[in-house]
Amino acid sequence: MEFTFIELFNYFGATLGVLLSVIVIFRNRGKRKIKISLFIVLIISSAIVFLGTLGFSGKIRYFPHLLRIDSPVHFLLGPVLYFYVLSSLKVDLKFRWLHLLHLVPFILNTIYFSPLFFSDAHYKLNYYDHYYSTGSIVIKQLYLLKTLSVFAYWFAELIILLRYYREQRGEPTYNKSLAICLSLFLAIQFISFSALLFDHVTALRSFSDPYMFAISIVSVLLSTTAVALLFFPQLLYGITYQNSEEHKKYIHSSLSNEQKNELLSDLQRYMENGSEPFLNLKLFIRDVAIRLDTNSQRLSQVVNEKLGMNFNDYINSLRIGKAIDLLHTLDLEKYTIDVIAEKSGFNSKSAFYAAFKKHTGSTPKAYIKRLQKV
Repeated sequence: MEFTFIELFNYFGATLGVLLSVIVIFRNRGKRKIKISLFIVLIISSAIVFLGTLGFSGKIRYFPHLLRIDSPVHFLLGPVLYFYVLSSLKVDLKFRWLHLLHLVPFILNTIYFSPLFFSDAHYKLNYYDHYYSTGSIVIKQLYLLKTLSVFAYWFAELIILLRYYREQRGEPTYNKSLAICLSLFLAIQFISFSALLFDHVTALRSFSDPYMFAISIVSVLLSTTAVALLFFPQLLYGITYQNSEEHKKYIHSSLSNEQKNELLSDLQRYMENGSEPFLNLKLFIRDVAIRLDTNSQRLSQVVNEKLGMNFNDYINSLRIGKAIDLLHTLDLEKYTIDVIAEKSGFNSKSAFYAAFKKHTGSTPKAYIKRLQKV
């Protein structure tokens, strides 16, 4: 049995995809939904490449029961890519019964080929030889529908990514590495699917076998994803949103983005006024919420989502800012660290040290030493 270079490349890509899918699903790191969706992407792509290569190479004759099994699976490629991107960018994603509508093309195509699937091996071989004698086993109408399907889902992925850029860019929760990774992922898809579209524009005359070309394009997409996983596993499935547990608490919040920005502005104006309320040792979130004519949950949500920290950390960041101002203006030979801590709103030296270290990366003593060297 002989194999061409394209066959070997495709079989290698399919095998690598299956091996990596096992690693992805059993690896502990990463968000569960992202891992599952990526696992399905790799399995679906590997099945398409493996079965498709058997088809265009003629080796499907050794396994006639597998003939056209891959055709319905082609309609799953777009949806699984879409749900991978969606699960990566939407931390509160919940799969609903409505999502099963994405399976409709797969089900219809399965029904269409059911008579063939239940035929005997002799009939299947005659069916295959009929198409193979024309130079390709591609069915033009289905090929076009599948190309339009993956493009439609690619546009849906693009809309999700652009919305993420628009809503999260500049926010503390913005994940730049994830955004870059998914942008490259969509770019690779676009190049691959554009090649398929070009094949249709030229009336399937650009390549000797449109079916082999289409399967090879999916193989390139699969191999590129597999290589990216090997070198950058943390980028493709290891990245999750920071503060995702905090985010889950606010899934049902009715606050719009404009309302959140307005409340944040009110909070900052209140904290920055001359009375410096953050210096109050008995300052609680409920007291601030009352002053801002809101409630504690909404205020906590705004601080978490817009500033990337909880309310106590926010207050401590203001107090540390005050402490740094004092360290720059006061005569440090006359004032101890305990006095600086007290004037900054801290009721203990240990709390001051912990907050200072957290927000500046150094201890108060180390910071003072650097000041004295300047």
